[in-house]
Amino acid sequence: MAGAKAAHNHIVSNINSAFHIHLKGKSCSSMMSDMKVKIDGCYFYPAVLVDCSDLADDSVFTETPTIIVEVLSKSTRQIDRVIKREKYLQNVSN
Repeated sequence: MAGAKAAHNHIVSNINSAFHIHLKGKSCSSMMSDMKVKIDGCYFYPAVLVDCSDLADDSVFTETPTIIVEVLSKSTRQIDRVIKREKYLQNVSN
């Protein structure tokens, strides 16, 4: 999230670091908020995601995330908890 507060950035960084360490040497990788998730033609920027597909180095989005993490903030929590959550859960059921 561009313009996020320090606390938000610390949380995202810690989560991504933990995933990165856990996934070292495995076929999955963790990515932070610049990697988009595409669901039904809509694009979202989760705080952290884990993807286990064979993404090309020049990929800018994934349609097959294994884990999606959203770090809620006051300004975006309604969108995260309602709109994004609905789309993310729809992706799980597909």
